Amino acid sequence: MTDENESTEPARPNDKYEVINPPNRLRAKVGQSRNVDERYIARAEANLARDRETCEGWADEHMAALAEIAAALASEPMARMAQMEKLYRIAHDLRGLGGTFGYPLVTKICANLGRHMDKLSAAAEIDDTVVCSHIDALRAVFNDRADGEEDATGSKLIAELQVLVR
Repeated sequence: MTDENESTEPARPNDKYEVINPPNRLRAKVGQSRNVDERYIARAEANLARDRETCEGWADEHMAALAEIAAALASEPMARMAQMEKLYRIAHDLRGLGGTFGYPLVTKICANLGRHMDKLSAAAEIDDTVVCSHIDALRAVFNDRADGEEDATGSKLIAELQVLVR
């Protein structure tokens, strides 16, 4: 299953590929040929911009839940499956919310974690270091309000997380 912002092109022979994420613009989604009142587009974009400023609440809630999961993974080995299900659900939610509110790094971090979890056959296979590294990366993005996907730090962070899950 692929994200709508991810390329589905097959890997090149050298196993390197490039994921191209086009801008998430309402006009592109609605299309030019439809008769849509521009006032509705402007209002929707204004609402998204306003909501982006107030996204701290949902980010804080999700980060608190992720911190609880990380602690439970370390202290409750018998409850790993339940914790992994929660982790997967939260990562999936954050992946979508990151794109909606203009945090492409959040989307990429959560997509990487989700792909890793998809490859596991049992909760016991998850490496706590992988989970904690992704949670720390998310915390850094939210704390620094790192919403740009093109900066060198963000690119390096994503590359390191991808290496970690291989």
